[in-house]
Amino acid sequence: MTVISPLDRSHARAAAVRRGPAVRTTPTRAPAPLPADEPLDPLVGIALALVGGLFLGVTTQVLQGVLPGAWSTVATSVAVWSLIGAGLGSRVTGRVAPGLVGVITLLALTGGWAAAASLQGVPHSTGYLVFWSLSAVVGGVVFGTAGAWCRFGATRQRIAAAAVLGGVLCYEGLVRTFVFADQVPEGLTMVVLGIGAPLLVGRTPRERAHAAVALVPATALGLTAYLVLNLLPV
Repeated sequence: MTVISPLDRSHARAAAVRRGPAVRTTPTRAPAPLPADEPLDPLVGIALALVGGLFLGVTTQVLQGVLPGAWSTVATSVAVWSLIGAGLGSRVTGRVAPGLVGVITLLALTGGWAAAASLQGVPHSTGYLVFWSLSAVVGGVVFGTAGAWCRFGATRQRIAAAAVLGGVLCYEGLVRTFVFADQVPEGLTMVVLGIGAPLLVGRTPRERAHAAVALVPATALGLTAYLVLNLLPV
C-alpha cells in the first residue's frame, strides 16, 4: 500500500491552487459576416451601376469646371473612372455579375458625361465616344471583377486585384508626372495612392508583400497600353 505523507498532500493542494479550477472550453465559430459585406442581388447591382454611373458621369463633368488647375482633369481620368467601376463591381459576386456591373458602370459614366458635356456646349466627336465606349467594355470587365475580388475573392484573387487597382493609379500618375509638366502634383498623388493600394486591399503582411511585387508588372502593362492607345487617331 502506498503511503502519502502530509507533505505530499500539501504540495498537491498548492499545485491545484496555482492551476486554478478547470475551465471547460467550447469550440469557437467564425464571426458572421457584416451586413455590408454581403453581396447585392445581381439585378440590384446592375440597377445601381446604371443609375450611379449616369449620376457620377454628370458629376465628373461638372467637377471639370469646378476643380482648380490640372485637378479638373483628374475627375474624368482613366484611373478615377476605373476605380468607380471597381467600387460598384465590389457590391456583387459571381463569375459574370461583377464584370457586367463594371461594364454598365463605365458605359453609364460615358453616357452621363456626354449628356452633361452636350448641355454645357463642350464639343466631342462621335469617334471619341465610340472609342471610350469600347474601352468601357474592356475596362469594365477587368475593374469590375477586380473590385469583387478585393471584397470576396480568395488570396490570389485579392493579390491580383490589388495590383490591378494600384497599377492603374501608378501608371496614370507616372504619365502625369513625366509627360505633362503642369500635372506633377496630381501625378505624384496618384502614384502614392497606387503604392498604397496593396496595403489597403491585402489582409495579411504576406498578401501585401506579394501585391506590392505584382504592382510593378501591372504598372508596366498600364504604361504599355497608354503608349499603344496614344498612337490611335482618336
